[in-house]
Amino acid sequence: MIHPEYLETVFQASPPSGGWPRNFHIITAYNPGIILGAELNAKADEELRKELNLAGSRCFRITGCSPDLTHREEGWGVAGLTDEEALTMGRKHGQNAIFSVTDGILSVIGCLSGERIRIEAWEKRILPDEESKNLEKIESSDQGIDFEKLWRIVTSQFPLDEHSDHGPDHWKRVEQNGLMLAASSGADAVVVRLFALFHDSRRENEFSDPDHGRRGAAYAHELRGTYFQITDEQFELLEFACTWHTETTHNANPTIGTCWDADRLDLGRVGIIPDAKYMNTVLGRQLANKISSERMP
Repeated sequence: MIHPEYLETVFQASPPSGGWPRNFHIITAYNPGIILGAELNAKADEELRKELNLAGSRCFRITGCSPDLTHREEGWGVAGLTDEEALTMGRKHGQNAIFSVTDGILSVIGCLSGERIRIEAWEKRILPDEESKNLEKIESSDQGIDFEKLWRIVTSQFPLDEHSDHGPDHWKRVEQNGLMLAASSGADAVVVRLFALFHDSRRENEFSDPDHGRRGAAYAHELRGTYFQITDEQFELLEFACTWHTETTHNANPTIGTCWDADRLDLGRVGIIPDAKYMNTVLGRQLANKISSERMP
């Protein structure tokens, strides 16, 4: 059975050289039935790219997104494969379905069932240029910080279990939420990414730990200058966001508000439904209302 989310997918993509092929498929290796971390997804994506190149296929980057942009998976547009060849690639990488574009019409095909569902014109599912550019700008804004190295350092010093409710899995979801929110809130994406990493990094338990935000801010101060560099103004925002993220609900600064909303949108992991009245950003409120409506009995 094809997951219904496939039918709502929108795409971040630019036409390859020469324009869109008449017929092509869209295949991803991300999250094969389970949610993987960024490192494992990147590795799977590179393996898929190499396999497609070895098959002599023409590849171009296409990223599939949920309509509200809260979920995104990088993939490849592939010209020159038959449906069965494309489905074989999808099955090999644990996918429920792949997409097909035939004469400008987007369809989804189940990897196991072979069921094909026609969706609509391909170009209607492409994100507007301005929205795509905003996402690309935010994702590429790192001020020269080696975030991969910084994550390794902070996670190696985390005192709780790696997969605890307040551990690195949660931090990664906060980062994803924050970057998505920043596309419309105007938040400083570097501060948002650093907040995601540091805000719970010094937790000593999973329950009552009122000073963990302050310790996280102090830890960021300790590593600043050696493992990352930001301006004094940026650090003031980071320090405030970390220190007060569990004790204060609202802040007029778009970066601080985005940080806090990104964290609260992940409350579902501990059985709490996010409440729109505690959100700072327009999109944060919209998403909280959506989550709430979906979980109501």
